[in-house]
Amino acid sequence: MIKKILFTSLIILQFQLLSSQNECITVNSSIWDVTWQSCQAKPNPNASRGNTHWILYDLGKIYDLSSTWVWNVNKSSELNSGFKNVIVEYSLDQSNWITLGTYEFEKAPGTSFYKGFKGPDFDKRKARYILLTAIDNWGAASCYGLTEVRFNTTEPDEIPEPNSQIPPTLYALAINTDGNGQAESNSIKTLYLKDESVTLMATGNSGYEFAMWTGDIVSTQNPLNITITKHMQIKAIFTQEALLNCQDEELNPSGNIASSDYVANSTITSSGTVANGSNILFQAGNSIELLNGFHVESGGIFSARIKGCLD
Repeated sequence: MIKKILFTSLIILQFQLLSSQNECITVNSSIWDVTWQSCQAKPNPNASRGNTHWILYDLGKIYDLSSTWVWNVNKSSELNSGFKNVIVEYSLDQSNWITLGTYEFEKAPGTSFYKGFKGPDFDKRKARYILLTAIDNWGAASCYGLTEVRFNTTEPDEIPEPNSQIPPTLYALAINTDGNGQAESNSIKTLYLKDESVTLMATGNSGYEFAMWTGDIVSTQNPLNITITKHMQIKAIFTQEALLNCQDEELNPSGNIASSDYVANSTITSSGTVANGSNILFQAGNSIELLNGFHVESGGIFSARIKGCLD
């Protein structure tokens, strides 16, 4: 595997690749005295962070990132202004931010032979924008600073900037309902990275209960844990909780059975066909009998449930 290094020192980034509240460059005999500095909190690119001291790196393209190496403020008179506890976030589009974690940046020694320290590992995460937000520094009254960050990539070539509105590595999840109930996920996001995990929960309204999930996932589990692998549409099906009378009705669908929920107070019998693309649910209070000839074609969906009865 070929590893490339993105050099993101302030000398390079002060023109193109670095955004921040303000830049105050000081130059000494050592390159590690070249320092970015912020002395006034400003609105963070991640609006949820409020006014903070931050640095935003624009790598120019989407990269598959791995390890990093960091140099903190190394000028002897400004060591306490160096970043200490830092929130590291990344994004493909500057709209959806993902938190990598909170890290403690080592205090620099103020020597001419400062080697820096190993920074956060992105573990092959894809990103174009890297956001560093300082929670605190090493004791300075108001100013915050940092010298250099180098990002290593694990791909031989950079990942091209997507031309579509939704990048290929971001996928939409649409959650719909059929019947009286609500379905939601444990996330407020609308776009997800590949292989992200999401939990879906379905809740029926009064007199109704969850029956099954259909669409890109077919399951009766609730809650349902899914892994995002593509643009996905999932629908929660709800049915009435119980049958009112189990003595006076019998259904006998046959032939090609039209997509629907079939409910019988007593018994459902069928020798029909669930055709490709059809979605069939049988519900009965006493029994469901599948006669010779009943079958489900490839692409059809069939489920059956014996329900409780209310006298």
